[in-house]
Amino acid sequence: MDELLEEGVLISAAAVRLAIKNRIITGSLRDDLDFDQARYVAAVADELRALADERDADADRIRSDRAGAEKRGGHAEHFHDYRTGDAATLERREEYSRQLAARLREVAGDEDFAKDAATRAHEAAWDEIGASVQARLHRAATIADEPDYVIERIDRLRELSRDLKRLEREL
Repeated sequence: MDELLEEGVLISAAAVRLAIKNRIITGSLRDDLDFDQARYVAAVADELRALADERDADADRIRSDRAGAEKRGGHAEHFHDYRTGDAATLERREEYSRQLAARLREVAGDEDFAKDAATRAHEAAWDEIGASVQARLHRAATIADEPDYVIERIDRLRELSRDLKRLEREL
């Protein structure tokens, strides 16, 4: 169980970092927000608590499935058709979900963990933004190297000049 819980925390931490990375990117590019570590440390804790709430909801659903399964014998007809023979497995799943929820809440209260997650998300966000800028610059440089670029550029500038003169006459 300890290994499963540790793995669950690692998977949850990766999901949280991804969510925070996306918040940082959208906050920076769309909302023009500066990186505020305190904001994102709090967001890490909020995301972890939300995941813990999801695990508790899973445990409640599993408990309900188990209660129904204990009353039904025979063989399952489909994947979620639990029967008496599934009760022990469902009990283990419920226990795992409850323990993972508790562990995630514990991690949510660990400020060092949250700071590290926010910092790693920040680094990943800037790596992604940097890669995007580099790709755009590469595309722009590639376009400028195309043989017809100069001719087409001159044509586009002439069209722009005509459009500007027309707009000026209309004013």
